[in-house]
Amino acid sequence: MEQNKLCKARLEGCTVWTTDVHHKKGRINNLLTDETYFLPVCRSCHQVIELNPVLAKELGFSQSRLNVGE
Repeated sequence: MEQNKLCKARLEGCTVWTTDVHHKKGRINNLLTDETYFLPVCRSCHQVIELNPVLAKELGFSQSRLNVGE
């Protein structure tokens, strides 16, 4: 978050400043620490992403948790 201080989602209600890290492919095994799938977001955007998985996938903020090794 130190390198990404601004929210990358910028959804309605965004508070601009990064407070959370969304794990785009989940937090299973190595994905917990794999920065490739991190998305720096504000708390508001993180809640929208978590509560709306279909929208999050459509916008590229979440990826399928199937085929985790890909």
